[in-house]
Amino acid sequence: MMTTEKASDPSPEEKGEQLLRDREFYLAQGLDEKVAECDFELGNVESNLESYDQAREYYLRAREVYGRLGIEMRVADCDRGLGNVEFHLGNYDQAREYYLRARSHFARLELDDKVAVCDGAIGSADFNLGNTEVELGQTAFRLEDYDQAREHSLRAREYYHRGQDNFDRARSHFARLELDDKVAECEKVFASIDFNLGNTEVELGKTAFKLKDNDQARVHSLQAREHYLRAREVYGRLGNDKIVADCDTGLGDVEVHLGNVEYRLGAYDQAREHYLRAQEVYGRLGNDKIVAKCDTGLRNVEFNLRNVEFNLGNVEFNLGNYDPAREHYLRAREVYGRLGNDKMVANCDIGLGMTELDLGNYDQAREHCLRAREVFAHLGIERGVADCDTGLGNVEFNLGNYDLAREYCLRAREVYGRLGNDKVVAKCDTSLGNVEFNLGNYDLAREYYLRAREVFAHLGIERGVADCDTGLGNVEFNLGNYDLA
Repeated sequence: MMTTEKASDPSPEEKGEQLLRDREFYLAQGLDEKVAECDFELGNVESNLESYDQAREYYLRAREVYGRLGIEMRVADCDRGLGNVEFHLGNYDQAREYYLRARSHFARLELDDKVAVCDGAIGSADFNLGNTEVELGQTAFRLEDYDQAREHSLRAREYYHRGQDNFDRARSHFARLELDDKVAECEKVFASIDFNLGNTEVELGKTAFKLKDNDQARVHSLQAREHYLRAREVYGRLGNDKIVADCDTGLGDVEVHLGNVEYRLGAYDQAREHYLRAQEVYGRLGNDKIVAKCDTGLRNVEFNLRNVEFNLGNVEFNLGNYDPAREHYLRAREVYGRLGNDKMVANCDIGLGMTELDLGNYDQAREHCLRAREVFAHLGIERGVADCDTGLGNVEFNLGNYDLAREYCLRAREVYGRLGNDKVVAKCDTSLGNVEFNLGNYDLAREYYLRAREVFAHLGIERGVADCDTGLGNVEFNLGNYDLA
């Protein structure tokens, strides 16, 4: 029984040689359309062999003939071939122009399937133009040229959005033609662009953060989150666990960045929320290094939240709003105590002591100041001990315990003098003047007031000078020196 073997398909090189021979024949016969057909096929052959410069030459030659003959369909095919050539050479702008020309022809010819293919090709060119701008932006960012980095990232974003628009159009065409596999492919690319848009918005957010444009940094990060979530949903549906994990990583980065932004703006509750979300994502991904960074961020948040309460206490105290001041000091004290920060607990006690003192609750004021004094003494913080002695001196003065008040004020004055704090030394002298005045030691009181007045005048503290003048007036009045008083 005899068998015959099927002849194998010619190789691209063999096909090219045959086309050249055919071309020569048709050229000799003056059959321009056939010559153009050979040129077009030769362009395809060279393109498949990655000889793109040769391919371009054949497509251009074929296009010129088809254009002259008015064969629009073939002109469009040549434009699409030229787009592919430029795309593979990385000339995405030129590729895009050719694809747009081809699309225009196919649309006029109402060839929806070919229009859809062109839309996808245009989208791919935009996608790659975006990638190029991203790389340029990252280079500029590393070189700390943040304005240039922002420009590249903004251009990348524009290209990506344009690419998505084109793939969306392609998807609509394929859906109308019921080409489900093509629709799915478009959705996948659309998700890929969403992922890249997420990366781009992150870069824009980082750049804005470096430029201290906190509002824009927040806006970009929130937009990045939206893109990552959309991409994650599609890749999750497609069962692509690797890209889902990449999206999660991006979402983690977003939350860290938002945490940094809110932290800088003093919105510590929001910062904590973002760091916790990031920690959850990175913990799930097993990225211990970033989890640790989130822990650091959370510690900073808690530290600043404590400081905010303490500072709010100081603000309300200085405004004379003693009840709110007490609330803030108590909240701060509770947190500092829980965290074992004895120094700040003692600072809160001083604040509470001064608050109760101004409210006339002298026993509570004494209790807070004594408690703070014990901590500062244990920690060896002289300034803290002196602050407590000042408060205790005021408490005992208001309770009429002048000898004890004098003892506290002298102790505080000695420390402040050693620390070179002239202003607080002068305040101690004023208090000592008040003590001696109430004990009837008018000459000694005058001496303290004059000494304090000289310091306040030198420092330009008018209120201090006025307090001393009041004390001196009282001294002279009680000594019968009415004119001087």
